Amino acid sequence: MSKYEALRSITAGWIVGVLLAIQTFIFPLFFMKEFQVTNFTISSIVILILSVGIYLKSRVCAILLFAMYIISNILDLVNDPLSMISVFIMIRIIFLKGLYQGVKGTFAYQEIMEVEGNKIDSKDFKQKIL
Repeated sequence: MSKYEALRSITAGWIVGVLLAIQTFIFPLFFMKEFQVTNFTISSIVILILSVGIYLKSRVCAILLFAMYIISNILDLVNDPLSMISVFIMIRIIFLKGLYQGVKGTFAYQEIMEVEGNKIDSKDFKQKIL
């Protein structure tokens, strides 16, 4: 994966994270009878913070957001199996793919930066010796 492709994957990851945060906050306003502001606000803030982490190319944030989304979907499936059959399954798949792109992009970017950093360090080291 090139540096450009890694940055594009990272961009997909953090944009999906921001959209997920917006969905997490706004969706319950319209579809839940008993809305608890604190639960969804905290979830949205955590998702936004992890999305900013992906924007800053953090592998940890990308993995945490991806794992959080998978666990959330598994819990939804256990609590209401019919919810996975609905039209929202396509949205969940798109979000999952975008978050996976974020994970893949952050790992590729960090690997590219490490390789480029080692090349620069080795050149500088050789020039200092010679």
